[in-house]
Amino acid sequence: MALVHPFDALPGENEPLALSLLEFNNMFVDLDARRAQENDERILAAAQSDALMLGLMGLNAPARRRVVIEPLRNRLRWPYQLDISRDFDSLISFTDELPVTQDLYLYRVFHQTMTLTKSLHVKVRMQTRPGQVGVGPMRRRLYSQSIILWQPPQLVHPHKVPNVCIAQVGARHSIRLFFPALMEAAEGRADLTEDQLSAVYDHGLYPAICNLAPELATNWSPSYAAAKLRARNLNGTYQIGTHPFPGNTASLLGRTVKRYLQTALPWTNACVWMVQIQGVKEAHTHAPNDILDSYTSFGALMAGFLLELILRGQSWVDVGLQISQENHVLQWRTDAHHFLAKEFSDLSQNGAARLCTLPSRSYHRDYVAGLVDLSGFRATLNPRHPDTDSAYIQAYTTDKSLIAHLEAGRHGLFMRGRDTLCGDGDDHTPAYCKRMMDIYQAGVRHTTAARVEARIPARSAVRAMLDFPERLLEQTLCRYPAVDWWQWRQIRMICISETLALQNSAHPSLRYKREALNLTAALVWLSNGLNSRPDDDQYGRDVMITSCITAGNRDHGTFLIPPPAQGEPGELPVVQQGAIFLRDILFPPTSGVPRFSYGMELNDATWIHYFHQTPDQLRLKALPPPYVPRRQLLEAGRVPTQKRMSRPQEAPVDNPLPELANLRFTLPPVPQDVADDLPYEEQVEYLGDMADNLPLEMTRLWQQFLSDLLQKCGNLRGARADASHCRLSIRERQNITQEAIANTNLALIFRRVQYRTSTRQEWAAAFERYFSPLDGKNPIQPQNFPNMLYWMRWAELKTLLPNRIGHLRRQLRLLFNQLCWVPQPVSDRVWLYQRDDRFQIFPQGCTSNAPQILMNPSFGRPHWNPPPAVDEDRADAEEVIPQPRARRPQPIPYVHLRQEEEESSE
Repeated sequence: MALVHPFDALPGENEPLALSLLEFNNMFVDLDARRAQENDERILAAAQSDALMLGLMGLNAPARRRVVIEPLRNRLRWPYQLDISRDFDSLISFTDELPVTQDLYLYRVFHQTMTLTKSLHVKVRMQTRPGQVGVGPMRRRLYSQSIILWQPPQLVHPHKVPNVCIAQVGARHSIRLFFPALMEAAEGRADLTEDQLSAVYDHGLYPAICNLAPELATNWSPSYAAAKLRARNLNGTYQIGTHPFPGNTASLLGRTVKRYLQTALPWTNACVWMVQIQGVKEAHTHAPNDILDSYTSFGALMAGFLLELILRGQSWVDVGLQISQENHVLQWRTDAHHFLAKEFSDLSQNGAARLCTLPSRSYHRDYVAGLVDLSGFRATLNPRHPDTDSAYIQAYTTDKSLIAHLEAGRHGLFMRGRDTLCGDGDDHTPAYCKRMMDIYQAGVRHTTAARVEARIPARSAVRAMLDFPERLLEQTLCRYPAVDWWQWRQIRMICISETLALQNSAHPSLRYKREALNLTAALVWLSNGLNSRPDDDQYGRDVMITSCITAGNRDHGTFLIPPPAQGEPGELPVVQQGAIFLRDILFPPTSGVPRFSYGMELNDATWIHYFHQTPDQLRLKALPPPYVPRRQLLEAGRVPTQKRMSRPQEAPVDNPLPELANLRFTLPPVPQDVADDLPYEEQVEYLGDMADNLPLEMTRLWQQFLSDLLQKCGNLRGARADASHCRLSIRERQNITQEAIANTNLALIFRRVQYRTSTRQEWAAAFERYFSPLDGKNPIQPQNFPNMLYWMRWAELKTLLPNRIGHLRRQLRLLFNQLCWVPQPVSDRVWLYQRDDRFQIFPQGCTSNAPQILMNPSFGRPHWNPPPAVDEDRADAEEVIPQPRARRPQPIPYVHLRQEEEESSE
């Protein structure tokens, strides 16, 4: 079979290499061992990427060969010594009367979580449609009212019938009451409304208890509303409490409850009791092919129940056969499901083959550990003889004893997407991956059995499936040493965890690229597929389509998504190497972060499903901007006012300021990703290192801060003929020095200004506003700060040097305290111009608005001595002469080329 690839990653690639599971494990161990022999970091990274490519892509990069895993090489062959046992696992019974003879534990408040909402894979006859017909005149003398006639019972799925859990018998026994007359009105919902629950309690359960056991009624609330008020917790949930009821009158209680309900509530007519016992196979295991043991175990299962009522009703028992061999793992073969379906049902060979062919609504295949040749299955049958034949059959293995975990609709341990974005400790490995490695390590001492169960009518359960035919053993099973089987899972988890660790250790600008996050989602999907069937809902399918090799022809492999029954399937994900491998991944040192090759992306809904955020939101969280864009808070279509970025300061900076001269910090490695699969504008290039002269760069940042303050000083609103508040030209503002702002003669800078002397606390607060700390709260769309070069550089420094920001701020505070004044800081802008009675104004007698400034409390009172008059018209005219636009200095040693092109074309 020729392999297809979405990218021509390996020109001249050799023929694929077929391996058994053990041979694949050994190949990975040999590749991974190369890392212990290397000291050079780049060679070490290449050796690591080779091992990860083999584990995730099925690619032996040094040999330029894809590998094909053949799990069926381990199919069961003689000699073998297997242990086979038989058991009864569960009971489902629908009866008109309550068939219980042991003590009941009645719920004081009905809990919707205990309502039956999941399919039982059987259909039950229930009377769902009552009809009322009139009586003819000849018979009115005999009947004073019309006659209630019920239509014939219908076969319905019990989980679609409104029901309520009334009681428990034991830890695994549930008693429910079904109301089929409500089925049409409920429109498929199985839970009762609050009014209906109150009616069941007030008109059925409570009156019946008062009648049969008045001494017990003193412990019960007289109404359902009172019972709920008593059971309600402060957080709005309800306590799950029970009251015991003696078993010798349990059946009578069932009849009394139904009688009271049917008398008071018409919709309770034809209500049905259900008894369910789940997961008790360990308590009812016996030897196969022994009818006496079968009768004994069946009697133990039915202890505490009226067997006559159960056999008279509609009842099913799950009969199981379990096959095991010590220190080995047994797995079902995917190509042999139809043999099991035929053997343990009334299907013909052709019928079983059709049933086990995808796509099918009645048949579901559960791939094991990412190996498509091994899988369990679940099949709902339509028996020709419902009273004797199987209604449901399933085959699975008992490795779930290590990894089974029922939560959030899943049946195995699983990892959430957001748990992968943070590591546990210095190695950046998610904690989930470490826990799973411990579990897989323990699995090498675990014997895994293969089980097949059938849901058989209770009347036939004793004599059905007495033994597993020996002729089917070699046709349906594969056998692996436990060490080899769990080592395969360990290898997959090692590759997943190391790839996630490499991603988490990368710079956020690379970590949160869409191609990298797409790989993260695929690793989550692949990891969860090790413990349970791979997710195949709409989100899982989206991940498969974007992360796996796709093809439109069955000859290319096994479809992970069943194609439609008719028509062309289109490009669907396929498995052509025996195991689920991902499409081409780039690893360091080829790329700056492990990621998929540039290409397909997930849908927005899938991003949110896996990470609860979009890639842009994740990037903003990891690289918080120096402000929060207001457009995120406004309605769509609102266009904010556009403001230009401040111009770079032009004052010469030949030497660092004394306060900054001793800075000696090492910046983290520069994020780089120059893989040739990316579009040119997506590549990140190296543009120098700020660490070469950090004191000089910090001096430039300080000079830019002084220049930006004056560049953002505005004009009088509505007075276009009046001069600006600041008397300096734009060129002079770009060349401003600290000495100019340290002068108490405000007339050298302003034409009009409001001032007041600040307290030391206010001056310190102003510094906090202009040079916010690492954990400072970002303002929402400030009017000036987003367009100030110094502010953007300061935000980038907080990202590059998070552990050194405190020291930088201490040095900058020394310079800040040498200033005579700064603009009065407010929450959303640098400058405020409204008249304020707290401020004094220069020149005296000015009545217009003017910029507000705070005076340094360490300086004396400011004065106003205007400079000699100059020809301002001429100066202004000179300012409008076009000047070549200076290239924006880069505050960090890398830049996205797409952003640079947009700025240069502005």
